[in-house]
Amino acid sequence: MKKLLIALIVALLALLLSPGVEFHFGGEEKWAEKSDFSLSPDWLEYVENVTGMIVQMPNPDYLKSYESSLENSPMIQLQTYEFTEKHLKSKLKKLAGNGVKIQIMIENKKYQQFKNSYKELQNYFSGLQNIEVKSDEHLPTQYLHSKITLMQSGFWIQSSNLTHSTFAKNREHLFRSENPKVLKSLHTLFEKDRKGEQLLASDLHPNLIVCNLNCRAVITELISWAKESIIMQTQYLNDPALFDLIAKKSETLNFKAIFSDTETNQSLPDYFWPHQVRLMKKPYVHTKMILIDKKILLLGSMNLSSNSLDNNREIWILLIDPKLIEQFLSEFRADWEAIKHLSPTSKRAKKI
Repeated sequence: MKKLLIALIVALLALLLSPGVEFHFGGEEKWAEKSDFSLSPDWLEYVENVTGMIVQMPNPDYLKSYESSLENSPMIQLQTYEFTEKHLKSKLKKLAGNGVKIQIMIENKKYQQFKNSYKELQNYFSGLQNIEVKSDEHLPTQYLHSKITLMQSGFWIQSSNLTHSTFAKNREHLFRSENPKVLKSLHTLFEKDRKGEQLLASDLHPNLIVCNLNCRAVITELISWAKESIIMQTQYLNDPALFDLIAKKSETLNFKAIFSDTETNQSLPDYFWPHQVRLMKKPYVHTKMILIDKKILLLGSMNLSSNSLDNNREIWILLIDPKLIEQFLSEFRADWEAIKHLSPTSKRAKKI
């Protein structure tokens, strides 16, 4: 009996150590074993129901709430494309003076920039030992376009920059949560980006989508997987592969999209049915939201462009909380109805 037991233990150990065998001990543990950013067929099984709150902008009064969320934290980490909001800069200066350690990463060479916010921040915070301002020049990405705010016990993932327009003019969405696993992953991501270290697949929580690492694969998979509906509110859509995929899916399921009413998007109603696409002039659509089958909601910094998918540092979070999904749906419907109905002048409409 003793020999049989020993033999069984040896056999089990050999099986466990076999490189070709995977065991489902739980999402976090199995995900931590990943060595690359390829998607496994069952990757959605490891997505967690991350709870929190979604805040829709514009809402000038919410700037105070955002600032208050930074209080009582001994450290703050910001990663953003643009930071010009004067009240928030003043708030950070005060917190740093009170001993809070603050680290800021910001894009140094914005697209068509008329002023260098990185240098402006360096000058504004000069002489304060508790604030470090660092650019993205050492990263193997084109633009640092991600927008996250990390505290000791919570985080924000945003579609928005830290500007006056975010709170007062734009349609934006910000997500706040205290989920410790996601927070830990975001801290790791921030620290590695700050130091210029290589990110590993095991560094990313299963709910996080990070460009230029896993975002094209995830977005393509989710859109391909959609069976009932795709609802999106985003600044624009100009990645050729995603455009073709979404156009094809829009013919077989419920597709609705709100884009910013800009020259770049004027042709979009010509490629979709009139009841599928609307352009929104005010507030300016800067948010980046996609809802798949009313079950999976994506929120974050990534535009649906080739540059965002393949070259930039971008961060999205994947949410499956029914309450958050219903909130977004309600806000989307309100914007959809508020937009003046498009007249049926698209190329498709003329064929009817």
